[in-house]
This record gives sequence, C-alpha cells and structure tokens, in this order.
Amino acid sequence: SSPPVAWWDPSVGIAESSGAVSAWTDRTGGAIVTQASGSLRPSYSATSLNGYPGVTFDGTDDVLSLVGVPANLPTGSDSSWIFGIVDQQALVADTGIKVWAGYGGGSANQARVTERQSISSANLAVVENGTVVSTVTTVDFSGINAVFGIFDAGTLQSRINGTNSTPTAATLATTTSRIRLGAYQDVA
Repeated sequence: SSPPVAWWDPSVGIAESSGAVSAWTDRTGGAIVTQASGSLRPSYSATSLNGYPGVTFDGTDDVLSLVGVPANLPTGSDSSWIFGIVDQQALVADTGIKVWAGYGGGSANQARVTERQSISSANLAVVENGTVVSTVTTVDFSGINAVFGIFDAGTLQSRINGTNSTPTAATLATTTSRIRLGAYQDVA
C-alpha cells in the first residue's frame, strides 16, 4: 500500500486564533488549509474525540480550504481514498448535507466528496463524484465512525466501520483546483 498523499492530523499542524482553527498543515506534504474569516473557522480541542485531539466543524458554514491542490493528489480517472474518523452529530431530522472532506473542481462533476446525508430517515455516509452517489444503507452514520470514500477506476464506494456499499459506476473527472474540509462549498 502507498502512504497517504495528504494527512490532516489534529495532533499536529494546527494554528489557532481566538480558540478557532485558522490554519491546518498537512503532515505529509505541508499543504495548508486555511480560513481567514473568524466566524467560519472550526474549533479545536486536544481532547474532543474520546480524549484525542480533534477539529469540530459546525455543520453549516465552517470550512478550511486550499485553492490550488498539491500536485500529488490523484486527478482525472486516477484512484484515491479519503479516510477519516468522524464524530457525526447531526440529527436525522436535519436534512442538510454535512460534508467532512473533499477536493477537486468548482463544479460538482469535477469533485470527490465525502459527506453525511439524511436519507429515508437514516444518517448515511455518502461518497459523491458529481451527480453519482454511493451510500452504505445498512450502517447508521451517527456518533464516532471510521469512514472511507473510495474513488476507484470507474466506480465509487463508501465504507463505514468495515461495511462497504455496493460499487456504483462513475466516471472520475476530478480537477485540482481546491481542497475543502468542512462546509459543502467555500463560503468566504
């Protein structure tokens, strides 16, 4: 297996301003996601995830981003995985999309996105590439979960706590214009 090409580890690389994360440096290649606006910054705690460091996004507009994706991130039809330990706290009644990580172009069909959606009265982990969506429908995505977005040659797949979705056919066409951690789109 290959080492990660980007890794935002909350135990290192966090820059705070007034208790909020203003910048976060990737520990593998030094890519820095930032947020200039104080009201759009997530919070940091050294003990937020079962006693481990974590970054908390509000689920609405908190976002850290980088315009100009590092050259080592897979693009076009190249395969990639997005992985995270996510403590998903949105209630099923909240039907808004909660993105936790993604990268790619400014239009939806040029991005690889991992998110939570409320579908059929359940919190589900969703992987999206444009209008193509892959969902694990058998595992509730509430609380702390290990989540993967798998973007493979011609397919999308999500994995939550070891349970895979059925692979969904997709044409990967990711560009390299931005990385987002948090909100669905850059809001500032």
